[in-house]
Amino acid sequence: MRFPLRSEFAKENHGEAGSSKQCNDEHTDQTAFLLAPIITDFIRNTKRELDDEKLEDALELLDLEWSKDDDSKT
Repeated sequence: MRFPLRSEFAKENHGEAGSSKQCNDEHTDQTAFLLAPIITDFIRNTKRELDDEKLEDALELLDLEWSKDDDSKT
């Protein structure tokens, strides 16, 4: 899922800006266009790593709990 890099309001008022501001806006748009996928991937990977860590922690706790049950049976 992708989101627009500029709001509709900014698009409507883009033509009213002076040439230097318009040039800056174009550079900002290009930078945002290039960085958006990289930032999105970073966020997804970070979330995935955190989810993996949570799963690993839960499995370790479960293993500890089950190993205690095995020790009490013997």
